[in-house]
Amino acid sequence: MKKKILVMMISSTVLIMCEVVGIVLLIAVGLAHYFDLFRFVTLFIEPDEIYQNDLIYFGGNYHSVDLDFKYLRFTIRYQDGTPEGSIVHEELILIEEVGKKRWTREWRALAPGFYKARIEFYKPTKGIGRNAAEEDFVVMAGENPNKYTLKLWCGQHTKGNPGERLSLPFAHPLAVQVEGATEPVAVKFQTDWGKFGISGEKTSTMMTQKIIIDGKEVWIAFEYLVLDDLPPGSPPNNLEHRITVTCEKAINQVYFSVYSIMDGEASHDIEEYTHQKGYQPGMGEIEVAGDNYVQIDNDPDPGDPADYKDVIVELDYWKGVTDDDPKLDIVWIAAAIETILRTAGITPQVIIDDKIEAMERYPDRQERMGLLYTYKDPLTGHERIWQNKIHLIIGRDGTLDPPDPDVMGIVEDYSGEEFWKTLHLGSEELNYSSPFLDSVGCFVFYDRIVAYQGLVIPEEQAIALVSAHEIGHALGMWHYDIPEVTDEHVMVANLYNAFANPNGFYIYGCFDRRTLDGSYDVGENGNPCAWDGMNTRHILGKDCVCIREI
Repeated sequence: MKKKILVMMISSTVLIMCEVVGIVLLIAVGLAHYFDLFRFVTLFIEPDEIYQNDLIYFGGNYHSVDLDFKYLRFTIRYQDGTPEGSIVHEELILIEEVGKKRWTREWRALAPGFYKARIEFYKPTKGIGRNAAEEDFVVMAGENPNKYTLKLWCGQHTKGNPGERLSLPFAHPLAVQVEGATEPVAVKFQTDWGKFGISGEKTSTMMTQKIIIDGKEVWIAFEYLVLDDLPPGSPPNNLEHRITVTCEKAINQVYFSVYSIMDGEASHDIEEYTHQKGYQPGMGEIEVAGDNYVQIDNDPDPGDPADYKDVIVELDYWKGVTDDDPKLDIVWIAAAIETILRTAGITPQVIIDDKIEAMERYPDRQERMGLLYTYKDPLTGHERIWQNKIHLIIGRDGTLDPPDPDVMGIVEDYSGEEFWKTLHLGSEELNYSSPFLDSVGCFVFYDRIVAYQGLVIPEEQAIALVSAHEIGHALGMWHYDIPEVTDEHVMVANLYNAFANPNGFYIYGCFDRRTLDGSYDVGENGNPCAWDGMNTRHILGKDCVCIREI
């Protein structure tokens, strides 16, 4: 009997303790919600010493458990002797996703004095949250004795699979501009994960190189990063590599965040991080996310449609193509282009879009690129990562430098200094970069084709051949002459033989599939038939993989 009473007493005690613990937990959770302990935000300021006209860098982490507070409110107050100080800068930062994220801002100090920076959660209907971080800083009078400012040039927020090398031509390198430099200076890179491709270590010192952008000297240093394996138990898309970049006599340091992912290379054009294996001298076959459409290089079964991702062509055309004599069938032209592209082993979709009412008879390069930008369908930051879309305009004639009456079409792209500019703009905001990045594509000279004296095939067939030829260039194919392949294909140096043959469309309306699977890439065997086939992002200079923020 005593045992039963003892057991009952112990059980009751346990139940009471559980209830007490539960009540305590409920109170703790309630207090946590009341005081908003599930959110946090941090703040750092660089550089340590700040002078007039210096650009100050603010940043930190924040963690949001829901979207009740949809903004961070960032303020800078000048300590003017009043209790709160005077607000000299105020900005709202939109929170789009829950979880741990980074925030960064810049501000230039124009006047010396004492300041306070503050970051806090904010809701328009509720005011500020209970979580905030703030720091005091001093702006000193006079010129900063340190002479350089570091700025991210490209490579921020790149993604790749473990073991992949973030390097050209397959992905953005990590590049930093040293503003104020007039000669080569040393820049130090240091990473917490992975290793640098040039040094093979977690630290690397690189010298800046001079490039010319819009006629001005820009000094940049760049490194290639080999991404690390995902640690056991880590989320499949969440291994952040944090790279710190410093330079002696620089007033600041900058940071890159790049990520290892596991995408499995299993999807086609709707996959955000599509990529291709490609040859890199000294490294053999490598594979980096964010690029290209071909899934398998040196495939034993080249041209298998399963190896290729889809290609979408946005087709705009001058009104005279369908309105003037001869009145051409634009629907038939689009279908014929698709027919030719299918011979390359890819699945094309040619979308007939805008009929352009006004166009100069002889547009020059700047005017052609203006048309490509103006009539390109707008893309959001998410859609821009789909690099399978090629813009084609069937226009009028064109002014070329140097003049060449035999040219029936052209690919407007970015190379040389313009390519380095695209790398930089690819890291900027969409509304700022799109006027430049969207000005690339294919332009076909309708007036020249229909006026060609030796044309015996229908005009629609001739325009389709020239259009497919230019799209081939946009996919990385050159004018090729492969000994074991017939020279009757759409990538011949000129299509006059096709124009002069009644069956020319059916004879020349095809590609050699091996130009797209890596078998004839320049880098691998020196045979200049293709340059990193299907790498439209690199060929057109359309480097935009960094646009989407993490």
